[in-house]
Amino acid sequence: MAIFGAAALIFGFYFLWRYQYFGYLLPNTFYVKASGLRGEAVARGWRYLHGFLSDRAYVPLLALGAVLGVRDRIIRPLFTWAFLYSAYVVYVGGDFYPGHRFFVVLTPFAALLCAYTLDLLAAWVRARCSERPRVASGVWVLGTALVVTIGIRGLMVGPLQTEVIRWGGEVERVRAFMQWLGEHSPPDASIVTGDIGSSGYYANLHVYDFFGIIDPVTAHQRPTRLGRGKAGHEKHADPDYLLAKKPTYIKWGYMDHGLYERGYYFDADLPPSLDVAGIWRRDELVEKRNLELLSSLPFQKAPYPGWTEAGEAFESWPVRSAPPHQGRPVGQVGWFVSSYHRIKGDAVVGELRSAPMLLEGDVLTLRVAGGRIPEALKVELLVDGEVVASATGHDNDIFARKVWEISDYRGRTGTLRIVDEAVGGWGHIMVDEIQQWVEGAR
Repeated sequence: MAIFGAAALIFGFYFLWRYQYFGYLLPNTFYVKASGLRGEAVARGWRYLHGFLSDRAYVPLLALGAVLGVRDRIIRPLFTWAFLYSAYVVYVGGDFYPGHRFFVVLTPFAALLCAYTLDLLAAWVRARCSERPRVASGVWVLGTALVVTIGIRGLMVGPLQTEVIRWGGEVERVRAFMQWLGEHSPPDASIVTGDIGSSGYYANLHVYDFFGIIDPVTAHQRPTRLGRGKAGHEKHADPDYLLAKKPTYIKWGYMDHGLYERGYYFDADLPPSLDVAGIWRRDELVEKRNLELLSSLPFQKAPYPGWTEAGEAFESWPVRSAPPHQGRPVGQVGWFVSSYHRIKGDAVVGELRSAPMLLEGDVLTLRVAGGRIPEALKVELLVDGEVVASATGHDNDIFARKVWEISDYRGRTGTLRIVDEAVGGWGHIMVDEIQQWVEGAR
């Protein structure tokens, strides 16, 4: 009793400190995954339990045989606890990670119950085969074989395969990207992401959690379909709540739509070795350089005098949306230029050339998406027939901002040329919102 009393005292002090610090009785992960459940996650929990048993050749089912010994003062609490704990895991819907970590805590108890079942079986065999003791010893041979089977199954379909081998490359890619981001970020930088561990550890950034694992505001939301999606990923932070914190970065894939209008731009000019499409950054260009907007060309469905096109790629421009088989572009404002053909897709080529325009500003910005083939897919600025700036896509349909310095050409006439000389996968380019800016201090 003294041991239990000491343990209760230690935990009591810890619990009081935790409650005083966080203000909630239970950990944040409980509110993210289970708060508000009314049995909706049971189907997902059954699949989780079945996966746990299947990956272990259903050997843990032997523990059910221990029900024959529930009168035993040791077996009864073990069996009762194992049953209730398994029922709770099923009720909350399990987890999404391979390896079934929610059942790890159950493993030693399940092993004891399985051993007890085998012992009962051996005793039963001995009672009926007393003249052949080797038959009873065969039960323990069976037990050894089952242990070996679990080990082999673990090597075949366990965490070694699903986590270490299958996800090893992805983990390394995320680590390299986050380390690079940390090395190229200001000291007070922050990020909106769901990868809270790698962002905080490798990049040393302040993390705003999209899924609420470390955010009590998001964790205490009550979504209407809790229990039917991916465990721990069903509650999503309100975009207004996150953007009010003015994060430096927003990781691609979490809040992609409407960010240009909210003061962010997509930066795709990352080292190709990182194998990352890009990242959303808070747009500080206008503020830092004191820029004033001189002119803007947000494409609309209207004639553009002086613009000429050649080939099939630009026979219908501008467009309001992408064809269903292309995928959904992100970051465009209304109409935009696209060389993706509505019928022939990436199998066409062509060129679109703007009317001559007066270069009056210090900076020209535009948004570009599509394939990353600099020699065949490009938008260029020509001055006196010479290419002075060029940009290509980045192998996805998120419009990334490009910034061209044009102060050296102020007062001269320039022409935009959009070129598609590529066919096949990602053989298209898209352009939107071309703007000239002047530094206000001039």
